Amino acid sequence: MLENFIKEARELNTYDLEHIEGYKLYYSRIKNILSLLTYLALIGFGLFLIISDTRNEGKLLGLFSFVFFLYMLVKTIGNLMLRNPVIILTRDKIYHLKTNQWYSLYDYELSDSSNRTLAFRRKNANGYNEFAESRWELNSDDEFMSLLRVYTHSLERKE
Repeated sequence: MLENFIKEARELNTYDLEHIEGYKLYYSRIKNILSLLTYLALIGFGLFLIISDTRNEGKLLGLFSFVFFLYMLVKTIGNLMLRNPVIILTRDKIYHLKTNQWYSLYDYELSDSSNRTLAFRRKNANGYNEFAESRWELNSDDEFMSLLRVYTHSLERKE
């Protein structure tokens, strides 16, 4: 099922989160504009393949790249429209905007995987992911991760 990122961004902008205390992590406008420009160039390349290539393989590759990068373009536009913080970190809880839920740092952990995706998951055998955000699209992600390490370390010392 295709997601409507623009409709979702409009809906998420209606939440009032400014009064909540904590470290707020937003989508980076500069990084998302760079992604937007890259996707536009790749969509243009897909259209070029569809129009200019006489072989079926080139047209199929062009069509696939056009549809995929159009989907990613709409997702990036949705990120640019979002005004609220995506993640809010307090001393013992973390909030994720898209799930509209608070998670306790006691019961969950944030992992920083090698593909720069911020994955929030339960500490269980299943490894069930509650949410995942691309660190490329976020601003101040390194500062957020260092602050998160400080908070989780202080929670471990309290136990």
